Amino acid sequence: MQPVNNLLFTWNCKTTGPTKIGARLKLFDFNSRTTILRSYQYYKTTTMPTISVPLDSELVGEFYLRAGHPATDIGSWIENVVRDYLDRTADDGNWAEAYYAWREKAAGSDSFQSEFGDPKGGYRWGTLFMPNGTLVRMEYKRQTYQATVKFDKIDYEGETYTPSELASKIAAGTSRNAWRDLMVKRPGDAEWCLADELRRVKRVT
Repeated sequence: MQPVNNLLFTWNCKTTGPTKIGARLKLFDFNSRTTILRSYQYYKTTTMPTISVPLDSELVGEFYLRAGHPATDIGSWIENVVRDYLDRTADDGNWAEAYYAWREKAAGSDSFQSEFGDPKGGYRWGTLFMPNGTLVRMEYKRQTYQATVKFDKIDYEGETYTPSELASKIAAGTSRNAWRDLMVKRPGDAEWCLADELRRVKRVT
């Protein structure tokens, strides 16, 4: 790092625990040829992954000079400034098309999660896994009945059932083979498929 205004800033951090960070700030004054060391610890308040972004050393130095204390968490300070800028300019309309596509997809993901639950969650039926959002259908006496996998359960008319209970419910309490009665369409599936066929495919793979 190049010296600025006769000061050289050196910043070293290391994780000392799940959320605990040990940090050391070194300032070298080229005029007096002296080094000032500051060591401290702080706790992270976020679990999001972080990356390193190069910044002009003069900019970093001004942050510390304004704060007046080498223990200042300027990383969070800069992050807040950047986040504020992104929030204020989000709807300016002059960003890349990929950005707006990402926003639309994120909004759809939030809508899905509020209605069906975690997209990675679902209901496991033997060897067959039905993700949240899966549709489960059964035809009985020329009528079609449909349930949905929501929040890791099979929901039918506001009540939760196992596959066998669902088939029996639709068939007026009679004993049924749910594997051979229920049709399944998972998110991303183009067509309906008999549950028994899906579990056979699972066994082969």
